[in-house]
Amino acid sequence: MTGTWKPQPWPQPGPPAELAGAVASSRARQIARVKSPSLVWCSPEAAVRTLDAMDYDIHLFIDPATETDAVVYRTGPTGYRLARTTAAAPPSRCAVPLTLSPHGARRLSVEQAVARLEAADLPFLFYADPDTGRGRVLYRRYDGHLGLIAGRS
Repeated sequence: MTGTWKPQPWPQPGPPAELAGAVASSRARQIARVKSPSLVWCSPEAAVRTLDAMDYDIHLFIDPATETDAVVYRTGPTGYRLARTTAAAPPSRCAVPLTLSPHGARRLSVEQAVARLEAADLPFLFYADPDTGRGRVLYRRYDGHLGLIAGRS
């Protein structure tokens, strides 16, 4: 604390190559941040526990039952909902009460996802990349801009 101090730059890695063009063309629509985390392979129950422990609104993960990207989020009569990129049966032996989206995530471009999020005034949108089928989450940031979470392969 007594030494010299200088501010450190905030780590803002650039978007993955596959997103670079889409993000550049969507800048007018205020996508301010792209995150590309390695997604955790876990059950929907473990994803809900992570959602609660980390105080997330939505949690993107890889569902072992379908081996595809999925999300859990807070909503509905049970308090939690599971959506997957591929439609599948409800998880078996799940102690967490979940409602299940019966359809797979819609395949949308970044531009289409932004337009849908804005038109419906949603806090976030889970969708699938049209080329890879990977799940993505477009969300509203606290600063009014948009953020995009696209898991790494």
